[in-house]
Amino acid sequence: MLLLQKVFVTIPRIKKGESIEIEFTTTISPADIVETTYTCTANVTVSENIFDEASASIKIIGPAVTVGKYADKPIYAPGERVVYTDVIVNSGDKDLTNVKVTENLAGKFMRYDKSWTVDENILTIPEIKVGDSVVFHYAVDRSLIEGNKVESVVTVTCDQNVTDSAELTVLLSEPVTDTSKDEPTSDTSSDELTTDTSSENTDTDDEKETDDQPVKYMMGDVNMDGKVTGHDSLLIQRYAIGLLKLNDLQLFLSDVTQDGKTTASDALNIIRYTINLNTSSIAGKLVSVPDELLPIKQ
Repeated sequence: MLLLQKVFVTIPRIKKGESIEIEFTTTISPADIVETTYTCTANVTVSENIFDEASASIKIIGPAVTVGKYADKPIYAPGERVVYTDVIVNSGDKDLTNVKVTENLAGKFMRYDKSWTVDENILTIPEIKVGDSVVFHYAVDRSLIEGNKVESVVTVTCDQNVTDSAELTVLLSEPVTDTSKDEPTSDTSSDELTTDTSSENTDTDDEKETDDQPVKYMMGDVNMDGKVTGHDSLLIQRYAIGLLKLNDLQLFLSDVTQDGKTTASDALNIIRYTINLNTSSIAGKLVSVPDELLPIKQ
């Protein structure tokens, strides 16, 4: 590990209006790199009351990988197949090769590229280029699920000696039978996502005075639960490959890249937003929704 280096220089005298330059050189070997940014600070002290300092930072160019793991719902019935979505992002400045993805649970990889190879719970990806990401699904073997929760961990390694991991726990509960036939229900695991935006008009006269206020939603919040998460990205991915239908309001909120379309690029930008990577999209931004996309008030 790179240790903190200090160099002291004593200058006998600097005349009025005069300036001097001091050159300081240090070498950071690849084995010493533990951070992506290093800062060098120079402190100058003349007396107790006369001092100054200046800093300069450099960014170390190197490989990096970021992985995220998501499930389409937080609670599953016992015996129900649990399907995870894993997203791997090349977040560094070098192409990643021989990327190995290891799952801690027995299961099956789904929807992965034909050029990738699978050996039980290990998936090998030949290359992920700078700025690219890959998405695949992993279904956990239901016969091995015991207890009231499932703890899944994915670990990523590659030839560039960088690694990352992500873990996610989902709960198991007994199936609940809904005896209320008249109340609307929402099944987020179905192939078609529908959102019930209707409600009884119980506003008082005072409350109606606020009806003209603009309604704001968070861009990227496809399921409109008040936050932007990997689940929203998953919904966009399913829509992009024809497994899901979205209504006009959801399509509006999906377009975080503002290109007029809902594509895998929007899903990727939402993932980058959720794991705090730089993104040029407007994911997470509160926006006013056009009136024609809002439900009509009765």
